[in-house]
Amino acid sequence: MVKRIGWIAAAVITSTLAAFLFLAAGLTGQQAASPQAPKQMVPDNPSEHTPPAQPIPYSHKKHLSLGLDCKDCHANPEPGKLMTFPEASKCMLCHVTISRDKVSIQKLAEYAKSKQAIPWIRVYAVLPGVTWNHRVHLEAGVTCETCHG
Repeated sequence: MVKRIGWIAAAVITSTLAAFLFLAAGLTGQQAASPQAPKQMVPDNPSEHTPPAQPIPYSHKKHLSLGLDCKDCHANPEPGKLMTFPEASKCMLCHVTISRDKVSIQKLAEYAKSKQAIPWIRVYAVLPGVTWNHRVHLEAGVTCETCHG
């Protein structure tokens, strides 16, 4: 009878130890797994997009670093869907004196003088079936740089 109790005790201890090791291994495995990043609503562009050649070289980064703000040049008229491109005459408010000897600024001055719109090549386009409104995003505190760099 004593041997039987010993075997039962050994079986209980072995079973308990096995269950403990099994649970510990499971918890360790769960902790080692890296948390998954939240899914993106819109996936990153898989390829680098080379911007098209424009009629006049222009750098948003350079102008913003000089203290200009997006709304200094781009208006958002009703109903708020699109941002406008500035007329060449608006650019010439500064460039009548700044960098006026550069070939690109002289070309800009020609557009302003002729009152002809600069034929910018569109870089961003809203896809068919997508409803877009810049104003809704601006009023929600989304900055231009969030999407446009």
